[in-house]
Amino acid sequence: MSVTLMYDNKGDAVATVLLGYASHLFVCTGSDDEWFSFEGYTLAPEYKAQSVGLGGFPVMMPTGDVCKSKNDKRFFLARDCSQAVYNDTWYTIRLSEARFHELYDQNYGNSPEAGGGGGSYDGGSDNSGSYDDGGSSGNMSRHGYTTCKSCGGTGLCRACHGNGHFVGRDGDVYPCLSCNRSGQCGVCHGQKRIRY
Repeated sequence: MSVTLMYDNKGDAVATVLLGYASHLFVCTGSDDEWFSFEGYTLAPEYKAQSVGLGGFPVMMPTGDVCKSKNDKRFFLARDCSQAVYNDTWYTIRLSEARFHELYDQNYGNSPEAGGGGGSYDGGSDNSGSYDDGGSSGNMSRHGYTTCKSCGGTGLCRACHGNGHFVGRDGDVYPCLSCNRSGQCGVCHGQKRIRY
């Protein structure tokens, strides 16, 4: 099982669970002291009632946006990410620290522990921390910034290249559903870098 946690473009906390070759989408519905609970959903076209013609009856028309259509799947994740429950199956295998850093290096370059991958926050003893945007320091924090791999550091949506729309073969203009017409990268939201 592989679990990816993020906030989507609507501000919802969502999880993508990859089991084998199947990917499942979940939205966080709550939490307690030990567990986060998630409800399954699929992405579906959004429809709204619109009047057609003069004095016509309202007809359900697509808005060009997508919405979450919830289903009966449930997923639970322990707050410390040590356990997950999906379809009454418990997953308790946790990555070793060495394996985590190996995967991090493979995907993002130098791991934070190795002192690479962007800036650092040096919170000295006088509590007047300063941000160093490049390189590393001997007192490197485990958090910093790295170039967004999704957009390659451009901040633009990969699907529409920052236009927010597509021009179809018929010449009509269609909104880009990947970025919800913003033209910004859906991962870094146009910031060109992400926090690790």
